[in-house]
Amino acid sequence: MNTMLTSDKTNSLIEILRAELQEYGALSQLLEDHQKAIMNRETERILSINNLIDEQVEVSQEARLKRESFVSELATSLGYSKDTSVKKLLPSFEDNVQELLLAIVDEIFKMIGKTQYKARQNQVLIKSASQVAENLINTIIPKQVTNTYSRKGSVKMETSTPLNYFQTSV
Repeated sequence: MNTMLTSDKTNSLIEILRAELQEYGALSQLLEDHQKAIMNRETERILSINNLIDEQVEVSQEARLKRESFVSELATSLGYSKDTSVKKLLPSFEDNVQELLLAIVDEIFKMIGKTQYKARQNQVLIKSASQVAENLINTIIPKQVTNTYSRKGSVKMETSTPLNYFQTSV
């Protein structure tokens, strides 16, 4: 199982890993922009970035699936099981390439951790902002706001006071 891979396969793997890392980097940047928009209360920008994040998550998942598929094919061609990781395949690469592959894989895992952390931070910030808005509405119109939860777990505030209440009370 210690067969060395051709330079074409090695270069292909390196390019696939770099592309995946780049997509996670783009997602991380969007999450940072999202956090800034949340902190600055830029509602339109938050919504716009939400859509970009959804799109980038899909692109990142496609890059991950491409890498998983390629690595699976490599592993089976070398006699390993199809779910063998890149790290376990390292002995099949030339010595000078092993460190590069290991560095890229480690960086991908760091980037995944960073994006997950930022996404959780942003969820907490949005939840906090939602609670502040709810408290403000309850101060203006006591007991008129109820929280409901969507299937995805996001909070939706509903008021039981018709909109014309504000128009007639002014």
